[in-house]
Amino acid sequence: MWFQMVNISKANNGWLIKGLRALGPDPNLKEKLMLFGQFVGDWNIVEAHYTQGDGTEVKMKGEVHFGWILGGLQYKMFG
Repeated sequence: MWFQMVNISKANNGWLIKGLRALGPDPNLKEKLMLFGQFVGDWNIVEAHYTQGDGTEVKMKGEVHFGWILGGLQYKMFG
């Protein structure tokens, strides 16, 4: 699998459970959480290549959304 993502904006929408969303990482853990927290936001997948079992390749486009949850102690993918 190969893919390229382009950041399109900061995540602000798509929160389905009231109170789940956090505005950012917990200040006491920010440095440790930023290993993956750097990907928080809305991303376009410009082109993804998936090799099938028969050797053919499928190309797709899409989007993925990451956001902070649980008081900034965790991040989650939404789509």
